[in-house]
Amino acid sequence: MKKIFFLCLITLSGIYAQSEIVQSTKGFFGYVGDIPIAPLGGMGGVLKSETIGYYFSIRLDTDEPTDKEYMSTMNYNQAKYTFNDSERGEIWRDIGVSVGLTKIMYKSVVLFGGLSYYERTHYVKFFDKLYILGDSGNYVVDGPKKSESSIGLNVGVMIFFTMQEQNSWYLMLGSNINPTAFQLGIGYSLNWF
Repeated sequence: MKKIFFLCLITLSGIYAQSEIVQSTKGFFGYVGDIPIAPLGGMGGVLKSETIGYYFSIRLDTDEPTDKEYMSTMNYNQAKYTFNDSERGEIWRDIGVSVGLTKIMYKSVVLFGGLSYYERTHYVKFFDKLYILGDSGNYVVDGPKKSESSIGLNVGVMIFFTMQEQNSWYLMLGSNINPTAFQLGIGYSLNWF
């Protein structure tokens, strides 16, 4: 999580430094989701009329155990074999961060591409028939599958409804490669200069 925070911080400082250059510059921000992996997220960045701009995004899923459910002091083997509790399914918690470049190609079409970093954590749900653990007997432990992280590519297109010297709504379509996900987003851009 610290890696993701510092990656965002470095990207934001680069975006701020680039916005000091005098030219037509637009800032943009909005919703973005990686379907089906991480449907919640945000995207922001800078578009430049004559050079290359920058973007960053963060996406996450909603499938994370609550503090009441998560048992950090118990492992999978204890829950399954020592206490013989019944398994109720798996949870994968996903979080992804992307940074990259934007380029205005034709009036209202912007291409973007960059690198993404994904982190996946595996949990398993159990049910305690004595109702001692967790929330109403339901609890979650770290899963036997290793948590994983990956670096991949993030590419796509943003289509603006109006681009010429105006604030504008945009639709974003893209793809994340490793892990594979379709990206969908909507947002708004503002003229800065």
